[in-house]
Parts: sequence; structure tokens; C-alpha cells
Amino acid sequence: MLRQKSKIVLALFILIIFLSLGFSQQPQPHFNVAVINPVKAIQGTVEGNKALMALQEKEQHIRSELSKLDTQANDLATKIQTQGFALSIEAQQKMSRELESIKIKRKRAEEDFSREYQELEFKLINPIRKGMLSIIKDVSKNNGYSVVFDLSISGVAYYDPAFDITEEVIQKYNAADIGRN
Repeated sequence: MLRQKSKIVLALFILIIFLSLGFSQQPQPHFNVAVINPVKAIQGTVEGNKALMALQEKEQHIRSELSKLDTQANDLATKIQTQGFALSIEAQQKMSRELESIKIKRKRAEEDFSREYQELEFKLINPIRKGMLSIIKDVSKNNGYSVVFDLSISGVAYYDPAFDITEEVIQKYNAADIGRN
């Protein structure tokens, strides 16, 4: 009886070994990886350049408007410091309230401008991103890439430049852009 149990255990052991060898011999899925630098890709397109120029103009306008408010506040602060002793308490308080009002106005303007800039950025850049995503999918499918890492957010420390599809995506996007216009 002990011999039969030993034979059964040995047979099960051998069966497990053969099964595990059989499963480990199965082909592993092929895994190809690519990377893309989306900032460079957007900068490399005609449409992206136009969008970035519009965003730079908006940023310059914002800086100019905020600079005007800063100048007003600085001028008034200087006036309070230089003339403060010569002014009545009521005049000093009035100028201090005016200075505080300018600072509040500047803070609100900065918040409003920030929101406007983000909305404009979304309006201009998001359609480009969507178009690029379609091209990235096509390039990936045609080249057999399983995964494409976004270099701006992926945390990739090193990659072989041969796996960078940025230039190919730029070329295909610009070619499609010309076709749309």
C-alpha cells in the first residue's frame, strides 16, 4: 500500500513537472515600446507654433497689465513713504486704503488672467493633442508598438533615441494639417 502511494505521488510529481515545463515553453507576448516628447511634437507642428505664438502674446499682455498695476502700487507706496509725515492722518489712511485696493485689484487680475490663459491654452492646444493622439495610435499600430511613453510625464530616466517617434508624429501631423487646409 505504501508502495502504491509512493508511485502515485511520484507520478503526480512527474506530471506536474511536465505540465509546468509545457506552460513555460509557450511563447511570451511581444512587447515593443516607443517614446514621444509631446512638448517638442507640438512645437514642431505648424498649428502648434501658431498656438504657442498666440499664448506668448497673451502672456505678454498679462505681464504688461500686471506690470501697470505693480507700478501704480509701487508709486503710491513710495509716495506714502516719502510724504507720509507731511500728510494728515486722514490722507495717510486714504492713501493706504488706495494702496490696499490696488493690491487687491492686482491679485484679482492675476487670478482672472491665469484662468483666461488656461482656457486659451486648452482651446488652442487640446485639438492638437487630440490629432496627435490619433497619429500616435496609427504610428504605434504600423510599427507594432505596444506602449508609447509620454516623456513629459512618464518618469523615463533613459531611452534609446531609436525608440523616439516624436519626429515621425510631427511629420505626419504636419502632412495631415496641410491636407486639412
